[in-house]
Amino acid sequence: MTGDYGAIIPNFKNNDCFIAIGDVTGHGISAGLIMLMVQSSFLTLDKKINSLKEIMNKINRVVYLNTIKMKIPRDLSLSILYYNNDKIKLTGEHETVLILRKNSHEIEEINTSNFGVRIGLVEDIAEHLQEIEIQVSQGDIICLYTDGITEAENDSGNLFSIDLLKKTIIKHRDKDSLEINDSIIRELEQFMGNTKPYDDITLLTFKIK
Repeated sequence: MTGDYGAIIPNFKNNDCFIAIGDVTGHGISAGLIMLMVQSSFLTLDKKINSLKEIMNKINRVVYLNTIKMKIPRDLSLSILYYNNDKIKLTGEHETVLILRKNSHEIEEINTSNFGVRIGLVEDIAEHLQEIEIQVSQGDIICLYTDGITEAENDSGNLFSIDLLKKTIIKHRDKDSLEINDSIIRELEQFMGNTKPYDDITLLTFKIK
């Protein structure tokens, strides 16, 4: 069972979608159980367009109460995004959000540490949540990832790193989102060589159409 969480929930009728990415502390069955809690909570919640913070706080409460009941000392990072009409709303603390604009050669890094706290530590985190809105345009690329990618090591003990991830995104920018995602994973595997990953790896890449 994986301790990473990545989800895309599209609504083709309204041409919008919800996206979530997270990472539980530790490994093993207990980490996987926490992610199943997050997955089931996120899928069943009533996702109101203007209340990402409410969704996040409800997921946090489910995780907190269940970990207390099951006596599993786990917490997780989690970011939730909502895309509609060339706008992305974002809340929650996880890794940085990477954005490559269509006509730019540099990647923007959005630090999510100011938008939330780790999930499952206290019952109510409403006061710690912030929500921002990001304007995007056709051709922009958005990349979400867990630290299993940036902290992956090769045979020499070097890390793949955020810088190499950004260079790889730029290198494959002319491809569609699925091809970009696959290309990054292939280059990560080539970088690691014979070194086995010690952490879960999750990557979500999108290109605005």
